[in-house]
Amino acid sequence: MDGGLRGAYGDGRMSYIDCADIAACAARLLADGGGIGETYALTGPEALDHHTIAARLSRTIGRTVRYQDHSPEEFASILTAQGVPAWFASDAAALSAETAAGHLAATTSAVHTLTGRPHGPSTTS
Repeated sequence: MDGGLRGAYGDGRMSYIDCADIAACAARLLADGGGIGETYALTGPEALDHHTIAARLSRTIGRTVRYQDHSPEEFASILTAQGVPAWFASDAAALSAETAAGHLAATTSAVHTLTGRPHGPSTTS
């Protein structure tokens, strides 16, 4: 499968966050000296499954992108065959399994709370 997305996410959703949002939250906390002893769960604005992500990528780049699901073991093997270190492939497969189980689908308002603005570039297009 060339040019597609592979993973072991099943139909699980993940609330990916824009790295600019992470940086904005960190900058706010560092500038204000706040947040000491606090925990902020930073998430993206919505939880998406990887079939939806593939469809949105397809619309954005103008060609079909498909998501192909694998077992965590298959996914780790695919990654190591591409030169990814085994320890990292194992961690990525474990993260995928957590996503498939629905453990990474929560969204929070932490970005807005910390920065006073909505999340970065919309993922709803």
